[in-house]
Amino acid sequence: MSSFTWEQVRERRLTRHHLVKPAPRTRLVEVVRDVGGIHAQVMSAAELALSARVRGSTQEHVSSALGEERSLVKTWTLRGTLHLHPADELGLWLAARRAVVGDWYFANEVRPKEAKQILAALSGALDGRCLTRDELVEAVTPHVSGWAREHIGSGWGTVLGPAALNGTLVHGPPRGTRVTFVRPDQWFGMQQEWEPQAALAEVLRRYLTAFGPATHKDFAQWVAGSHFKTKDAKALLDAIAGELIEVDVEGRQAWLPAGDAKRPVPPEGVRLIPEYDAYVMGFREREHLFSPEAVARTKAHGKGRLEGPGALSWLLVDGLVAGTWSRKRAGKRIELRIEPFAKLTKGKLAGLEQEAARVAACFGLQPQLMVG
Repeated sequence: MSSFTWEQVRERRLTRHHLVKPAPRTRLVEVVRDVGGIHAQVMSAAELALSARVRGSTQEHVSSALGEERSLVKTWTLRGTLHLHPADELGLWLAARRAVVGDWYFANEVRPKEAKQILAALSGALDGRCLTRDELVEAVTPHVSGWAREHIGSGWGTVLGPAALNGTLVHGPPRGTRVTFVRPDQWFGMQQEWEPQAALAEVLRRYLTAFGPATHKDFAQWVAGSHFKTKDAKALLDAIAGELIEVDVEGRQAWLPAGDAKRPVPPEGVRLIPEYDAYVMGFREREHLFSPEAVARTKAHGKGRLEGPGALSWLLVDGLVAGTWSRKRAGKRIELRIEPFAKLTKGKLAGLEQEAARVAACFGLQPQLMVG
């Protein structure tokens, strides 16, 4: 049996996430595919996550991929939250989500007949049109019941999320600061249809490629949080066990795709990753990524107390969380305040300057770096 140290696990995940050697800009969509989606609840964070992985990637490149090129799609998938995925994989991720939560996760709120009326009203309103949330609410409200009227405009996707899961709508290109919605069958054309369990098994393969060595429990937390039972995740892993190899991670049994146990070259350097970064969100063995100081910072942070370490922006040093950072736009500048847990070497400080320039370039601004 092959064995890994936690340091080697971090090295492997950093490499698979293109955080050691960023990919060329022509591979932006492939990078999104490689990491199993980019969290997009905060769009600026998604843009920063891609700029860390794709050389020269900016807000405009991501916007173009979502709009003019239609090569990326934004919709509710992993853990019921907004993510970016390659447009040609929309059917895969929606089917995998349905395998976990079923077709209707507002089934307790409305009867099946009423659910069909809501979907029909949404589909009709978006026929040949790209509408903002307010425009969609105005178009649909006269045709649905009181519950849907109350919740259809919710930013939490109480109604729109289930409609997206059904394939009725996805996010369209933003209109200024406002989100829009389109019909995926008209925006992208026909999608490959996936049987839900087959889709979930494929997503498990993707997870183990990007985050392995990992366990079925890690996968269950990443893909659906509390909605996916551990025993069901174990059964899914057992079903594809013939494609996997078991490895030892300092006494912990985990899994990798067969033939994928190569250890990468140890990375060196610093990275500024934004809130909800894929590297953190998929790294479920948090005690091997976050020091006690990082845990304390999380608990002291308002959003951190509610959402955990994924809600903070982190400084990575050689793959470990080694500080926090924040960003604030000020005219044509972006102020970056870095708070490392320990003093940084001259080499790491030079790397921070490069990272600050990269973050600023993502938004077309000039950097102002403050290290405290």
